[in-house]
Amino acid sequence: MNKKILSALFTAAFLVSNTCAAEDAHLMLRYEVNPEGTAFRAMPANGSAWNATLHGSASIADINGRKVVDMGNDAGYVDLGKQIGALLQTLPEFSIETYIYIPFQNQLKDVEQPGHFVWTFSNTDAANQTTGKYMFMKASTQTVALSSGGWTNQQVTNQLVSHFNGPLRRGMWEHIVVTRTGNTVNLFVGGQLKGTQIAVIAKDGFGNLDFNYLARPVFQGDAYLSGAKYYRLNVYDKAFAQQEIAEQTGFKEILEALPNERIMPKDVSVPMKHVGALHTSEDFARIKTKLAANEEPWIAGYQQLIKNSHTVPTWSGPFPTEYIIRGAATSNGRENYMNAARSAAAAYQNAVAYRIGHEDNAAAYADKAVNILNRWATENKHLDGNSNVSLAAGLYGYQFAIAGELMRDYDGWSRENFAQYQQWLLDVFYPANMDFLIRHHGCWDDHYWTNWDMCNLASLMAIGIVCDRRDIYNWALEALQGNYGEPIGRADPNQRRVVGNGYWFKAINHVYTTADGEELAQQQESGRDQGHTVMNIGVMGVIAQLAWNQGDDLFGLGDNLFLKNCEYVAKYNVAKLSVPFTTYTRFAGNGRSPDRNTMQEISADGRGHNRPVWTLPYYHYAVIKEVAPEKIRWTKSAMEVSMPEGGPQMGNNSGAYDSPGFGTLLYSR
Repeated sequence: MNKKILSALFTAAFLVSNTCAAEDAHLMLRYEVNPEGTAFRAMPANGSAWNATLHGSASIADINGRKVVDMGNDAGYVDLGKQIGALLQTLPEFSIETYIYIPFQNQLKDVEQPGHFVWTFSNTDAANQTTGKYMFMKASTQTVALSSGGWTNQQVTNQLVSHFNGPLRRGMWEHIVVTRTGNTVNLFVGGQLKGTQIAVIAKDGFGNLDFNYLARPVFQGDAYLSGAKYYRLNVYDKAFAQQEIAEQTGFKEILEALPNERIMPKDVSVPMKHVGALHTSEDFARIKTKLAANEEPWIAGYQQLIKNSHTVPTWSGPFPTEYIIRGAATSNGRENYMNAARSAAAAYQNAVAYRIGHEDNAAAYADKAVNILNRWATENKHLDGNSNVSLAAGLYGYQFAIAGELMRDYDGWSRENFAQYQQWLLDVFYPANMDFLIRHHGCWDDHYWTNWDMCNLASLMAIGIVCDRRDIYNWALEALQGNYGEPIGRADPNQRRVVGNGYWFKAINHVYTTADGEELAQQQESGRDQGHTVMNIGVMGVIAQLAWNQGDDLFGLGDNLFLKNCEYVAKYNVAKLSVPFTTYTRFAGNGRSPDRNTMQEISADGRGHNRPVWTLPYYHYAVIKEVAPEKIRWTKSAMEVSMPEGGPQMGNNSGAYDSPGFGTLLYSR
């Protein structure tokens, strides 16, 4: 596409002409919102324009001055008309191109409901097992399918990235191109080849393609692509090669002009910020100033830290083990994971005491933290147990990592020992984190509750930071936004990718605005019990804080979705008031079909459960983001009940070691 045509694309209303521009030699048909914003206009090269028909909740929307079609949430779709089907059948080869935005809340779960088609061209709108000749592009699996007669005769593009490509990325505009030349069909997303198919139905074998839709299925009962937005659909009379797509479509420039909600990972060449993982030098300077002035609540918070049994240079541990075993005794010994839990807590707490430096023996705290990390990095080699070992990999992986980041610049920690510690995290915890997040022990998407994914994602983020591995950090950032991609450094084309409950918008899955204006959000574990629900507030807070100190705002993702969840959990558990609940079905098990575990009401099990997790979100939203007090009142109440927040003690059970604690000291502002 030449510069003259490209320039025309960026007028405020994305103006269109009555025919395709002559300079676009291969552009045969373009659908685009007309300048008046009243129609999705089809403009073929021959000049005989027509309007597509909007149905259901579909409407024209304005996004930053640019007109798009918004399908809405009530069976919205676009009927493109019969003419596009007739055109496709005349073309010896073609490329179909569109731009699509799928909101974060769109689940795209093929195990829950079939459908979710970006577009469909068919000879019927009532296809079934043996009836219907069609081709469609599916958003939930990033595939193209062609059929000579119903879904039993489908041929689907293989998936080159993995056996399970996963759904299109949500919260951002994606560029889709499907090409056909001869018997070869290719699917490109963002200019990258996602799948190809050689043995497909002949071009003249479809019959009349009279039913041509955006976002609508041609199978009864299949899901519409609700909430999707479309900017433009083009048909070219050439099957573009991969290297031609950017030049012919100008898609990169167009994507830059369309707004996204997604947090985009930085290039792997961008170094990680070594500012202290959870706590920065500025944080410690503020704490020191408050302590020197004898101000509350910092004094009370500091007393919690130094009175804790782990925060002493003479702590009796560590007790490193060759195998960290959680969940069951194995041939390598009995359960012993509490050694790791206590050691990670002690390393972190002594590191914090050192960085505050409020006592004369600050160096002794530092030496204790380094001793703990060195001993574990030298003597521990493996993780073991039943599936619960994945909890150990996540919880202690992230806590050992954040302790090490606090100590990375300590002169008393040799560079050789620090490098050995980094390699230990990469050799022992990182592979276990990645294996769980990709494989989920062979179970269905929702089998493992939110806390399992979240603690392993926290571990990946923290390890990525302390080990200078932007690729690891980026993988976690993408997974938190629903993109569970290929394992870093290895590929298994036969392995199914499972988008677990660590996806931010699966973990927090229903948003409510109450009659008095409260904004609340239900959590995936709300129907299970309140202990794990509160636990997730703590781990998600750690994740958001790690990302914030790297310049990525997970606190703000989804219009402060995490805050709305904090309000929901705090209102139910601390204020002891009722909250809305939407029936939630969990897909569990590891069989050919998932087991359905339906929860119809919020669980009262463990109601009132308290953990030291509230100060971090409260002060971030109230002070840093300056959220209005009425939008954070229940989180504030929960914080006030738990102040001054402490941390785990030697006699606590393992749940006390799930979060670092001491938020009153570390996050108050």
